[in-house]
Amino acid sequence: MLNQGAGPLKLGARFYDSEGRGYSITRETETTATAQLPARTRMVVDVEGGRSPFNVTVRLDGGAAQAGREFDVDLSVQTTRLIEIQATDTSAPQKSATLAIQVSRRPAPALPPPGTGAQPTSPPVEVQTTGITQGGTPVLAPRLRLVSETPTTATIALDADPARAAQTEWTVNGNPAGTQAAVTVNVTPGQQVTVRAELPGVSGVSQFTGYYRYDYPRPGTDTQTRNLALDPNNTRTEPAPDEGLTSPWMGGTDVFSALRPVLQSLPAGAAIDIKGYASFEGDASEQKRIYNTDLARRRALGLRAIIEKLEEEPALQAKNFSIAHAAEMSNWTSQGFPDVSTRRIWWKAVASWTPANTQGTITDGIVRRPAIETPPVPPPIQVVDPPPPAPPWPTFRRRRAARPLASSSRSKSSFPSRSRSATRA
Repeated sequence: MLNQGAGPLKLGARFYDSEGRGYSITRETETTATAQLPARTRMVVDVEGGRSPFNVTVRLDGGAAQAGREFDVDLSVQTTRLIEIQATDTSAPQKSATLAIQVSRRPAPALPPPGTGAQPTSPPVEVQTTGITQGGTPVLAPRLRLVSETPTTATIALDADPARAAQTEWTVNGNPAGTQAAVTVNVTPGQQVTVRAELPGVSGVSQFTGYYRYDYPRPGTDTQTRNLALDPNNTRTEPAPDEGLTSPWMGGTDVFSALRPVLQSLPAGAAIDIKGYASFEGDASEQKRIYNTDLARRRALGLRAIIEKLEEEPALQAKNFSIAHAAEMSNWTSQGFPDVSTRRIWWKAVASWTPANTQGTITDGIVRRPAIETPPVPPPIQVVDPPPPAPPWPTFRRRRAARPLASSSRSKSSFPSRSRSATRA
């Protein structure tokens, strides 16, 4: 995270789904915005300018204000919601800012009518970042993300803070598409569009902040601290979401990748001063101060290890930076307690130097919408009639079968006869 010092307090927000895909807001004014989101996302509030620490509260649909900078947004039942964000800083006089975001659920593809093989009229659009460079050096941010879509268009933006995003120069299919925070492209089913987003460099950059998870690096030797910091999974350019020792990062990129192009912008022999910090957890005892002082020192040492490792690369071998690191505990008891959203911003180390100008970034990607797949025509159902029933036997045959004729061996004498006397009687 690049820190350019105090300035007007500005608010922004980003949303991430369960697969890590980002969704940005569309600004209508300085204090209002809209966003189209999946059914469930995680919101991260961005604060720019002012003086930290910040007090940030969020209200959902006019409810009670909740302190923090990360919230779950559920649109699975209620498809539209109003998010109201308010922030104040610690400068004198105090600065404040507000942002109201009307969020709505992204329309799901229409289901085919019952009994038909019809497919949705327009599949969802797909956004893919294919490459990012800064001054010719591969980096991991800023990435492309989807803002909104219709059945035939998609609005794309960079995953960057709002002030910088507004400076994005867009190219669509090789043609200039203006300088603006977002660009809308035509993409119908079966089409693919190439997109390039160029951000200019930043002037007067004097700091770089690297974040760790809560209570990391853990106590150990300096070698162990260095090895932990050199693992890209253990540092980030944005704070950890909570106190979990293995919590997944919510945004940003690893410090190693992000710091490389920044160091390339510094002159040879530049002096880099690194300060490590620790959050205050409510216990000001001498034992806790000693523990947190060493934790802050380890965080500064970890950032130093990353810089020294990067100096071994050919592009930075001639820099010969002059590096110093130490714990910064002069304001420890005011660093974040009690809320985790303010404590986590102190799980960090900050490298400072004489202001320099960084190079711009180029982000390439594609926006595509899958073709509508026509379902195979099912084979006709053949109805096989049952065979006709056998014709009935003729009547005389049935009777014979029922009453067989008398045997020829049976003579008339076999039957009783009436005697003449009986007849006469």
